[in-house]
Amino acid sequence: MRKLKKLFAVAATAAMTLAMSVSAFADQTITFHFQNAKNWNPVGAWIYQGVGFDVNVTNAFVTNTKADGSVKQLWPGAKCTDEGNGWVSVSATFSDTVATDGAVVIFNNFVADSKTNDTTEEDDIEAIKNSGIATDATATKEQTPNITLNKKNAFKDGAVPAEVWVTYDGKTATVLAAAPDSYAKASTNPGPTTTGNTETPTPAGSNTAASTPAASTPAASTPAASTPAASTPTSAGTGTASNTTAPKTGDTVAVSVIALAAVAAVAVVATKKKANA
Repeated sequence: MRKLKKLFAVAATAAMTLAMSVSAFADQTITFHFQNAKNWNPVGAWIYQGVGFDVNVTNAFVTNTKADGSVKQLWPGAKCTDEGNGWVSVSATFSDTVATDGAVVIFNNFVADSKTNDTTEEDDIEAIKNSGIATDATATKEQTPNITLNKKNAFKDGAVPAEVWVTYDGKTATVLAAAPDSYAKASTNPGPTTTGNTETPTPAGSNTAASTPAASTPAASTPAASTPAASTPTSAGTGTASNTTAPKTGDTVAVSVIALAAVAAVAVVATKKKANA
């Protein structure tokens, strides 16, 4: 009986430690709802964790696998899903420190690069070309200002919301913690079903999109670059691409599980030896 109690205690301790480990490394998924006042079709989303554009967490429509095996997200980012009444949505998964780190989102008219620049390299161009999406060779790139999420708007009291709403009047983007009346209308009048950003991008040389998005109406000019603002509403700016991708929280948890299992096994063996001594 004493031996069984010891074994139960070891198992219970391992289970509690595992539960705490999983909780500590839990992912944070946020769905962004964007009011597409510019009538872009489709709409792209470029998303970072960290107000300094630290980690790119975009689930991009076009990606490029680099020589070192890393996967680079390419502009225009994820393809948003039409919700109707001028609203679209996109989801992104952040690590559990996003409330402290903040985040930056940039919506755009889903027009990609056709030539190299400070963020796009020669092999990236090949991946974009193979995707079949519109490029700035035939359409003008447009985008919102840098939309900053921090404790002043979306992450008040350190809480991470499941949903965030962003309105855009063509100049100013505003973050809302609750759905405005115009979004309530969208939910009762949904738009056509789209594939959203569920397409699985393939490496350079073989990237093919599920469909060819329509090019948007060119704008008079492209916004100048700026550092993301720390308040809402935000000012005009442009995103900076990153070769980094979101941390794989699941991998961290898996390592914790293996380590804890090993510790539990050692503890069980030690308990048996002591009982037989």
